[in-house]
Amino acid sequence: MAKKYFWLKLKTDFFTSRAMKKLRRIAGGDTYTVIYLKLQLLSLKDEGLLYYEGVEPTFYEEMALALDEDEENVRATLIFLENMGLIEKKNDHEYILTEVPYLIGSETDKAELMRKKRAKEKETPKLESKTNAERQKAFRAKKYCEEKQHIPLIEDYANKTRYNGNYYIVFKRDACKCRICGSIENLCVHHIDGYDENKPQNSNTNKMITLCRECHAKVHRQDGFNISEDILESIDYYESNVTGIVTDALPLVTNCYTEIEKEIDIDKEKEIEIEREKSKKVDYELIARMYNDTCVSFPRLTTLSDARKKAIKARLNKYSIEDIKKAFELAEASDFLKGNNGRNWSATFDWIIKDTNIAKILDGNYNNTKANTSQYKANTKAQELNDFYNVVSTWADSEE
Repeated sequence: MAKKYFWLKLKTDFFTSRAMKKLRRIAGGDTYTVIYLKLQLLSLKDEGLLYYEGVEPTFYEEMALALDEDEENVRATLIFLENMGLIEKKNDHEYILTEVPYLIGSETDKAELMRKKRAKEKETPKLESKTNAERQKAFRAKKYCEEKQHIPLIEDYANKTRYNGNYYIVFKRDACKCRICGSIENLCVHHIDGYDENKPQNSNTNKMITLCRECHAKVHRQDGFNISEDILESIDYYESNVTGIVTDALPLVTNCYTEIEKEIDIDKEKEIEIEREKSKKVDYELIARMYNDTCVSFPRLTTLSDARKKAIKARLNKYSIEDIKKAFELAEASDFLKGNNGRNWSATFDWIIKDTNIAKILDGNYNNTKANTSQYKANTKAQELNDFYNVVSTWADSEE
């Protein structure tokens, strides 16, 4: 599978900015500057977010572990960044480097090759209206998938805008199973080169593939788990004229599509849409009961606000009810999430149901370990760091 590369775009005034000048004047400032740059690189894939997962008693100790830097130097750097507004705490588990979202660049190696190839071409083929054959193919693929109980259905609007109408075509081509492991559970359509609304070619049929959620997560983590060349070749990934939509290379066949045929297809699609909407009604009470029955150590869920219903519906679009039940069970079994974390904090339904949090729970990030249950340790250099913090605060006030 194509690897995706990220890079940090430093501004020309990075080292001459007031904040960096001030940081470098401090004793050890050059080390703190390097740590700041390393923190930015660590957060690239998550658009500036840094996650505290409780592996170490404190956030700065966990960052020191991740960066392989001295704990005290990391803590001093974080104090300075917070004081200068360069890092903000979103919640107990997430921090954001405020400048990073504006400094990120990314590209896959395959995308780089395609970009160079397109630069040599005079113009990119323009997308045209679908032919009768293409519309019939898409309609048959959708009907085929609707007969499969394990295929996640999506809105027509999402199919057209995010998948160029090829969502169900990809499922049917791949026999409605994961192309890597063969599973038929928790399937999704993966954009091999990444989804980009400005690059519709990334949603061509040969640029998308069916994966289960487990393989999909592994591919995105880029930890050596890639889509094999054999699989890519089997879907014509390296071909440039496979689109699944009409281009200049395909003949236009529009005159043979009569108004009667159009009306018949539209009526059929409406009937299918109505039936699908009936089957998609979300049982919010079921999720609430499941949480209250399973997560007995957490605050009970007594009301279902519109925001909570929206969150439940969003998670059910991605996870099965069994996945959500498993997440509740893992949360109940986690000492860390129940408050044994040294910060007098415990999870709630609203925290668990968030997309990023439920993914971490299912990945086992909060399973009981010796590190997760260790108590907050007293720091031997607390007074020294407090003095440093006071100095930094005085400098910041003097520069206002």
